[in-house]
This record gives sequence, C-alpha cells and structure tokens, in this order.
Amino acid sequence: MSSDLSQSLHAASDSLEPQWAEVHQEHPNAIAVDCLHDHSLCDETDLASFPAIRLYLKDGSMQRYRGPRRTKDITAFVKRLSRPVITYVTQNAASDFSKSDNVVLVARLANNDDSLRVRFDNLAKHYHDRYSFGVVQGSDTSSSVSCHNNLDNLQFNANDLSAVDALQSLIRQCSTPLVAQLTRRNEMEHFSAGKSLVYFFASDHERREEYSSDIRQLARNFQEYLNFVTVDSSEYSDMLVGLGLPKDVSEALALQNPQTGQIFPYIGKLDTKSVENFIVDISEGNVQPWDGQSPVAEQDGVQSVHDEL
Repeated sequence: MSSDLSQSLHAASDSLEPQWAEVHQEHPNAIAVDCLHDHSLCDETDLASFPAIRLYLKDGSMQRYRGPRRTKDITAFVKRLSRPVITYVTQNAASDFSKSDNVVLVARLANNDDSLRVRFDNLAKHYHDRYSFGVVQGSDTSSSVSCHNNLDNLQFNANDLSAVDALQSLIRQCSTPLVAQLTRRNEMEHFSAGKSLVYFFASDHERREEYSSDIRQLARNFQEYLNFVTVDSSEYSDMLVGLGLPKDVSEALALQNPQTGQIFPYIGKLDTKSVENFIVDISEGNVQPWDGQSPVAEQDGVQSVHDEL
C-alpha cells in the first residue's frame, strides 16, 4: 500500500469515527473493526478497502452501505432495511409516510393494475437500501406513482406509467438532490451527467452541511446547467490536486466542465454570493481555466487565474 493511499484511508477513517460513535448510541450493536490489526476478520469478510460499512441482518444476509458517511444517513439506511421492502398504508396515512425519509415513493394502485404492481415491487427490491416505498391499495381512480424529495421539498409524479422506463425515470429525477455529497456509489453518475460540476471541498461534515443548506437555492437556479456536489476532502484528497487546489487546503471550490476538460479552481470567501459571482465570471469569460501546473493560491476571495479586468 502506497504512503499516500494509506494516509487517505486513515484520514477517511478518522473522519468517520465521530459519526460512528453517534450511530453506536442509537444502535448499540454497531461495532468497529480495525483492519490494520484484525487482518483475518477483514479478510474473511472480503473487505477490499476501508472504511467500509456493512449491515448484517438476522436472516444471515449482508447489505453494503455506500452512501454519505454521516450519522443521519447511516441510521436512515438501517431503518429502511429493518422494515419491509414495501410498506402498505391507508390513504389517510400516506401523507405522513411520504415524509418519513429523504426520498419516498408512493404508489396508489387500482385494484386490477397487476402490471404496475409487479413493476413497483421490482423497483422497490432494487432500491430498498436507498429509498422508502409505500403502496396505497384499491385506489378509486386510475393508478398513480408520486415521489417525494423531502431534502429539497420537491414532489414529482410519473407522467406516463405505460412507458417502460417511467418508474426508473421518476426515481432518477426525484432522487437527485440539488446539492449532493460525492460518494463512491454516485461519482460516475455525476461525472457522466453531461453538466459542469461545482465541487465544494471540506473535511468537516458540519461545514459541508452548512454549505449545502446555504447554496441550495443557487443550485436550484443553475440546475439546468450545473451539478453542485460536496466532497469530503479527507476521502478524496487526490482530487484536490487534480482540480488545481492545494492538497492541504481546509476548504475550497472548483468548477469542472467534463466536456471541455476545463477546470476553474477557487480559494477564498465561500458564501452564496461569492460562489454565484465566480460562476457568472466564468460564464462571461472573465476567468481563465487552470493551466494544469501549480495549484491556485488564495487572493482575498478572488482566485489567482483571473484575467486582468
């Protein structure tokens, strides 16, 4: 194992440790294994890298967790897998159930709609570890499926349930947050989305949460063209260097256009107005892309690759 990789794994584990302590308070059966010392146990569980989170269920099955390494996300994952794949609710209870998770899908099924029932069942089985699924049986009207993104306070409805990809399209649209945390599970989805990416780097999860909350409306305004993501710099330290940022920076931002390969790193004041000004400056051609050489330096809120204005 290389020195850089070892340091990165240690940093990611250190970042998870306080979150895991909070998980343990809610779930006393949560345990931590030090793979540097317990080689045999980690080898037995076929652990290729760490930190890794796995849930072992009473029936002997195991589920890998690949989401954000935050207490609330980990405990939500455990909660989902502790209940049935689909929760059957009454029409009166559907409203409360639709608020029970970050992303909740509710199918209101007509009595004779067996085809949609099977498709919804299959969708729920595939995504049960990530989202919550409910069914209201015996709808008086035609069948419908709604998806509730409670993180961003958005609701989506399937427009044409006869389309083969209707449910997949709905869940993809609904589950994409305005400000996502980059994880191993979703990184390729973001890289291949066809939009420019606005990365915010910080090792402190509370600072990433604060940024996400502050920047959400700006992300909504630019969602047609940009994807906003937060990145745990302790886990993705090598990405900092690849985006023209110092490896030891406490927090920073970069905009990357995957189609052109252009990168615009930024170190400075990171509030909503500063980020918006930076994006507008790029769109107006007032910022030159990173030259791929030395990392950008802080310049009182304006990054050092600006043109002379």
